[in-house]
Amino acid sequence: MSLGPEVRRGGNLPFGMFAAQWMCDCRYSTNARTLYGILITYADTQDRTTAKGRPYRSALARQLGVSLATLDRTLLELEVGGMVRIEPRKDPNNPLQNEANIYHLLDAPLMWQGNGTWADPLGPDVKAADVAKAVTEARRAEKRDAGVVRKGGVAKGISTKAVKAAREAADSEEGGSSTHAAIPGSTHAARVAAQVLPFIQSPVQTPSPDPEAPSGRSPVDGRSPSTSGSSAPGDEGGSAASGKTKPAPSKPAKSSKARHTRDELAIVDQVLAYLPPQIPASKVRIPTVADAILAAMREEARSVEEMGERINARWADHGFADKADAGTLKKLVGTVIALVRPLRRGDRYACADIRCEDGRNLDTDEPCRLCEVRAADWKAAQQRKRAAAGGDRDRRDSTPAMPSQRATEAPARPLMEDCSGPYCTQSIPAGKGPLCGDCLEQQEAEAASAALAAQWEADQAQAAEQATADAELAAEREQEAAERTALQEAEAAQRAAAEDEQRRKTAEEDARLRAEFARQHPELAAFSSQGPAPF
Repeated sequence: MSLGPEVRRGGNLPFGMFAAQWMCDCRYSTNARTLYGILITYADTQDRTTAKGRPYRSALARQLGVSLATLDRTLLELEVGGMVRIEPRKDPNNPLQNEANIYHLLDAPLMWQGNGTWADPLGPDVKAADVAKAVTEARRAEKRDAGVVRKGGVAKGISTKAVKAAREAADSEEGGSSTHAAIPGSTHAARVAAQVLPFIQSPVQTPSPDPEAPSGRSPVDGRSPSTSGSSAPGDEGGSAASGKTKPAPSKPAKSSKARHTRDELAIVDQVLAYLPPQIPASKVRIPTVADAILAAMREEARSVEEMGERINARWADHGFADKADAGTLKKLVGTVIALVRPLRRGDRYACADIRCEDGRNLDTDEPCRLCEVRAADWKAAQQRKRAAAGGDRDRRDSTPAMPSQRATEAPARPLMEDCSGPYCTQSIPAGKGPLCGDCLEQQEAEAASAALAAQWEADQAQAAEQATADAELAAEREQEAAERTALQEAEAAQRAAAEDEQRRKTAEEDARLRAEFARQHPELAAFSSQGPAPF
């Protein structure tokens, strides 16, 4: 029984919901974030009816637009970045063979509360692709240490360019190519013709031709050609045998580092897709064009769509389409660079505003004010030149003629003036005020900040006054409470003293009455001493 691949996702999330935190994190590559979105479309499809199918590696690679090797690297990047956990499985019928994987998406804690917490395994500014590359290198080193021989390819540490350079050096020392074909030397002396040999990779294994064989350029009767180009008998190459010929200098090995990344090349391909049919993209897909496209997008903050609009507009408005129709468009690379490059000083729409494109603002889609002012200045300068040229012709002409029409006078003041703000280098239309828009905004911001600071100080002073009043009121209340307590204690003491005095007087009166009663009734004195007085 064969098991199909699955994408599982916990947290009871809605179908198609994705984690914006991951999609906006530049630590993950574009391929990783795109593959994460593709895996979401496969999530929990075993529990619902869908025609999406199964996430086989070939299907994922085809949808991502990469090879299987690149897909495996991208999956490893998702795994080390904590986005996906890959669960390998074995074939139930053959435990020694691997089956389709299960991809567990770990994005539930980022979108719903109560689904646990997600721990970021990457540090700040640590690329997931770099961690995946380090893991891959560690695995390869472990295999090399274990004695596992890599199948196919070139051994680790051997440069194919160095091998090629060694072969070319061996060929130059032997004279001729690896097949020892007859090639004329610098003195036009024919080299020794070589026998037809099979293609052999190593020049060391290629046997040298017989030096006694007749030359391919010599007559069939065996007469020797001119020996002015040879140096010694039996030497194989005419040009290499000349005593005056210097060996060709060896070229330095080129760097194996790619000039552009995969993401940059993908962006370049998207821009080249906007080229007209007259310019095939395959003929201009070179590093020079890629540099021009990426530089224009970086310097002027243009998107792929905006670059496509620039290409279409310049192709139609700058005369390239007419040249293509007339068959005079020859330099395709130069044409593409002219279609994408930023405009330079002297171009018609070369504007200082970075968001200006052919005289219109890309953000507001309104005519560029700077371009209008610059065009007005250019027209005024042209009028002054024509007026000056007309006056010169009138002075050179000796024939009396009617005076030339008065030229348009230059404006009394320039159309543009410098902003009067401190440390500001911008220009503004004349009469629009002493400050430019940025300086006005800065001035308003400073005034608002000063007003807020004053309001804050007033609030602080009012709060301090209120705190002082509250403290005084609390002190008064405490004093009143203390006085009230003292008064109550005094009144209680007075009442206690009065009660004591009353009890004393009562006891004295009781003693007097008992004595009086005992004196008057001596016979009852014994009874009266046992209790209170009988009255």
